Amino acid sequence: MNKNITLFLLALITGGAIYAQNVGIGTANPLEKLHVGSNGTVRIDGMTPAGAFNGIPLTSNDRMVWVDNLGTLHSLNNGGNGQVLSINGSGVPVWINPSTPSSLSTGTIWIGDPSNAPVEHPLSGDVLMDMNGVTTIQDNAVDGTDISITGEGLGSIMYFDGTDWVNLGIGTLGQILVTSVGGVPSWINSNAALTTHDVLNAAGGAIVVTNGTGQVVGATDVQLDVQDNTVSQKGLVTAPTAANPFKVWGTDASGNPDWRDPATLLAATAKDITTPNPAITIGNGVGQTIGAANVSIDVANNSALSAGLVAAGGANPNQVWGTSGAGVPAWTSANTALITQDITTPNPAITIANGVGQTIGAANVSIDVAN
Repeated sequence: MNKNITLFLLALITGGAIYAQNVGIGTANPLEKLHVGSNGTVRIDGMTPAGAFNGIPLTSNDRMVWVDNLGTLHSLNNGGNGQVLSINGSGVPVWINPSTPSSLSTGTIWIGDPSNAPVEHPLSGDVLMDMNGVTTIQDNAVDGTDISITGEGLGSIMYFDGTDWVNLGIGTLGQILVTSVGGVPSWINSNAALTTHDVLNAAGGAIVVTNGTGQVVGATDVQLDVQDNTVSQKGLVTAPTAANPFKVWGTDASGNPDWRDPATLLAATAKDITTPNPAITIGNGVGQTIGAANVSIDVANNSALSAGLVAAGGANPNQVWGTSGAGVPAWTSANTALITQDITTPNPAITIANGVGQTIGAANVSIDVAN
């Protein structure tokens, strides 16, 4: 096969006469033994007999040539990925795999030094590797100094978009963070995020909502009007005024609420004031309402026939309230009220003079003791 190469030939090849001077091809002023001009191209159809080296024909993968000790040009196939060019024992260039150290300590790796020689180093830092070559990041090894995302700034948020981690800048004042249907976060105004629902009146309620249909909380003001309390509507009590002192909120016979006099309300449900005690008489007690007017209560005097009040004792010093033989109560002396009993003694040495029927305190009683 044909192969175009641009190199300096070490063997002299000419298409004409050979002289001791320099030979030029495409140039009238050769500077070397063989000088190919700027527009010339060197072509070699066969570098070894039959265009092969050791029986290997030239192919399109041949990219290098070399010269043996006899000055003969030879081709060299391309090496494999990662191979290096070396010379074998016969002085022939060959592609070989790079040499590696014969052993490696547990938990270490090889790292090339400036001269490309492998040097053993222990693993350290934030990343660990197990015996199977699997790397992991140590716990708490990554902080903000290790993370940087395009567009980051104060308040930025990092989120995963399904392919990579990306930056979301901070929103404006009052905005909230929401997600779309696809799960992508974004900043929006709070009202835009709220689902619109009608603000409605409660059934039979006292509150009426103005402009409540489709109202979003916080979008605009919503007016809530509370009804006044009426015969058929629960609601607010009207403000009392100076014209309504000492009143209560109550209803009339038809159920109309208003500020009303408590006595009038009590009179509507008046009850008779009665007493089973015969000593007490209540004047005007039938249908009497407490607070409507004064009620006189008369208590009877104590007599043989009635319980009641004891008469004043100012003119009856040192007396007791007692009854006569007929059972009539009155102030009387203590001796009169006492039941007379004989004063006697079984002791023969003691004689009680005037002891029969003697009342203690009525008169002195002499007690004679015999010798």
